[in-house]
Amino acid sequence: MALCLSPIPDAVYQPFATVSGTFVSVPIPCEPIDEYPCPACLTLALQTSDRLYYLTADNADIQTQLEAIEYQLSLTTNITGSVSGTPYTEESYEYIRVQAVDTNSAPLRLPSICDEWNVWYESFQSFGPINYNAVIKYRLATDTMINGQRYVQLAYDNSPYMEGALREGTNADIYYVPSGSTHEYLLYAFNAQVGDTITNLYVGAMGKEEGYQAVVRAISDSNPRIFTVGVNIDEYTEYPVEWIEGVGSPESPCGLAVVPPSPADVGTYNLLCAYNNGEQVYVSKLGEKNGCEYNYNPDSTPSDTIPLYIKDGPGSSTIEPVDPNEIIAQLVHDELQMKEYLHTIIDYNLTKAPAANSSPAVKHVNPVVAADSFTDSETVTLTESGRYFLEMSHPDWDYTIVGTFVYNARQGLETIENSQSACTKEFREGQLLIRQGEQLYTPTGILIQ
Repeated sequence: MALCLSPIPDAVYQPFATVSGTFVSVPIPCEPIDEYPCPACLTLALQTSDRLYYLTADNADIQTQLEAIEYQLSLTTNITGSVSGTPYTEESYEYIRVQAVDTNSAPLRLPSICDEWNVWYESFQSFGPINYNAVIKYRLATDTMINGQRYVQLAYDNSPYMEGALREGTNADIYYVPSGSTHEYLLYAFNAQVGDTITNLYVGAMGKEEGYQAVVRAISDSNPRIFTVGVNIDEYTEYPVEWIEGVGSPESPCGLAVVPPSPADVGTYNLLCAYNNGEQVYVSKLGEKNGCEYNYNPDSTPSDTIPLYIKDGPGSSTIEPVDPNEIIAQLVHDELQMKEYLHTIIDYNLTKAPAANSSPAVKHVNPVVAADSFTDSETVTLTESGRYFLEMSHPDWDYTIVGTFVYNARQGLETIENSQSACTKEFREGQLLIRQGEQLYTPTGILIQ
């Protein structure tokens, strides 16, 4: 039930003031008139050392904050703080038209999930000449009341806009109301068991208005546990999503950026680190590699886009290029990075051509370097120089996607083969040098002649 607030009369207000005291729930001020009894509801007031101020507000955000304080009073008996606004007197009661409010009580936090997340956002437009990549910092912010229940708002960076609002149930179940909506979804259920059916599930943006039905397919033995949940996208499609116990989605605290098969190209989100009460409690593989702040300068990281083509079958031509809005592959230093924007599972197979000095009498088969499946993105670290062949497929495709590239491993000192002449020492102008054949090296291996 919404908090009862007295109407604000047309009155001459006193100058702006700030007063401190204790928040209390009291009957709404009222003087009964004949057959019109006073309403049986409570309002919020601030008790100072010498007077009681009834609080009123005509600003929706302030009303929400007052409702949150009133809800907190149902859980505790002592909330102190201050309000700023314009005092006025009506009949025998003193009021303050509140324009700012501050409490000394701690904001609402949820026991079963973190309160801060660093997320690496990679915009689709970043594959062009302008870099839009950024670290987005989500946090649990101020309390709010929605449909008579207390939530904590999910904010990001220093933006005044809210991503949504979260609350926790009685069984490590986290509920979510997206920004601009009043519908409450189940976001995570960290005490669910394998085989449990879940309804009204929020998976991510652009999902079903009524939520999804899903089944818990697997729970890992790791710490934290990883829940694999099969989401019924439609009557024919089950899409796997993951929950990290106590953390949330591997993408962001409020799930996927886009629910498949939505066609939107909004870029990719990847969780780096998560925190609770200022302490880091989780770091992803990407966070281990690049840090929680993703200390990375794209201008200093050379990358080559690998041309990808559609291959219809044996003997077919490979001249039709793949749409980079759907799949892209890049060679970044010693990593092959693959990204897909179809929001589906891609199978890939990476092989390497045999060395050039291999015996021509033997028929060689390209050795497999890596073979697996991925959704969103995948990274393969390369260690050997050579020509590589990449092939990607999907069970529903009647074609494959192929690409070829050459990788040159970064070299250290030049390797000296045993077949070469022996090394001898020489002194020139007091400097020790190493001679091998016609070449001179410093003791550290630098060629000077």
